[in-house]
Amino acid sequence: GPASLAAAHELRRFGHGVTIFERHDYLGGLNTDGVAPYKMKSDRALEEAHWVIGIGGVEVRSNVEIGKDISFADIEEEFDAVFLGVGLGLDRYMELDGADAEGIYGAVDYIAKFKLGKVDLDGVRRAIVVGGGNTALDAVRELRGLGIEHVTMVYRGVEDRMSGYAHEWDAAKREGVIATWRTQPEAFLRGDDGKLTGLRCHHLDDSKQKIDGSAFELDADLVLLAIGQGKLS
Repeated sequence: GPASLAAAHELRRFGHGVTIFERHDYLGGLNTDGVAPYKMKSDRALEEAHWVIGIGGVEVRSNVEIGKDISFADIEEEFDAVFLGVGLGLDRYMELDGADAEGIYGAVDYIAKFKLGKVDLDGVRRAIVVGGGNTALDAVRELRGLGIEHVTMVYRGVEDRMSGYAHEWDAAKREGVIATWRTQPEAFLRGDDGKLTGLRCHHLDDSKQKIDGSAFELDADLVLLAIGQGKLS
């Protein structure tokens, strides 16, 4: 990813030999597969990655997963120093009723599918993105840009204190995204065929406690969870 590429370039400038281990068959990390395509296309990210290591003297070992294809002990034995640029952990999921319904995905993973051309949105008219950070905003804007008619952001906080960038949310609103604030999901809804049909939620008070009698349902063919990433082990 960007941190490791920057470290490799700078180390080469000081004359050190550098080897990059990458579990994918491409470079760039989140710039390549994690930043929404409307902001940065994958081919541009790849061009930049190869330009950075174009300084020469940087070996790239692709399709190598640490702990599976090579041990960390072997790396420590082979090299004089190790820089860890392993990035974000996996998407967090919500352990709610109906969580095994077809149509629920982690937002970071789904954005990667956007960028790598592995998303099929046929039949998706209504999408929900849970979260209020920049990953959530990336997801809602990309969904609208791809023609999803109804896109809703579900966030447990309030608009003027959301963690995502205000200018991104302003743009999302202009593009037709709506939001429901102080809202907490409580169950995923699914049909007899196991496919997602919606999300049941409730509203929260100022102290983020459930408001009795506030439960409501939102229809959805797709739910993306942008509630953070887990810690890497």
